[in-house]
Amino acid sequence: AMVIAAVSFLRYSIDHGWLSPPVRMAMGLVAGITLLVVCELKAARRYPITANALDGAGVAVLFATFFSAHALWQLMPVVPTFVAMALVAATAVVLSIRRDSLFIALLGLVGGFATPFMLSSALDRPLSLFGYLVILNVGLAWVAYRKGWPLLTTLSVAFTTVHQWVWVFRFLEASEIGVALAVFLVFPILAFAGLILARGHDSKLDARFE
Repeated sequence: AMVIAAVSFLRYSIDHGWLSPPVRMAMGLVAGITLLVVCELKAARRYPITANALDGAGVAVLFATFFSAHALWQLMPVVPTFVAMALVAATAVVLSIRRDSLFIALLGLVGGFATPFMLSSALDRPLSLFGYLVILNVGLAWVAYRKGWPLLTTLSVAFTTVHQWVWVFRFLEASEIGVALAVFLVFPILAFAGLILARGHDSKLDARFE
């Protein structure tokens, strides 16, 4: 609910011209970082389910903020944006592993993949969109490998496929055939590698128990 409220507020403020882009970005960063910091307090860890949910919300809010700062508000160039989103993905990875929480990973996954849809515009930005999805897929694949959660990779494949075909139907033109071929080649390779690594991790765990 907090993620939907935060992203919806950003969308509403854009449509009505309420807040300047730097203010929107600052509010998103403060909200996301505050959630992550509060959930690290001992008092918060007494309620692990709630704390894990808020951790996931914080990760999703940060994803939404950085994506908007680059693709919608033009406040950040490509490289810093990708670095920032990679750090957020790394944070989700660390939290999922540290808390042994598939819940955090799933919330980060849903929030991360929902962000481009909820903040979509009429502009065609394939490099921004698919670069963002590459970072998200790599981060979730690493979690799936470390914790033996192939479900994450499977869901990543499903959501990525949806994004690919939505982009095809909305924006694909003859001049972008090369981009489309690259997109439909790179993501299956990433998905296959992620599933192999996750299943290999499961096999190692089973061997240890035996």
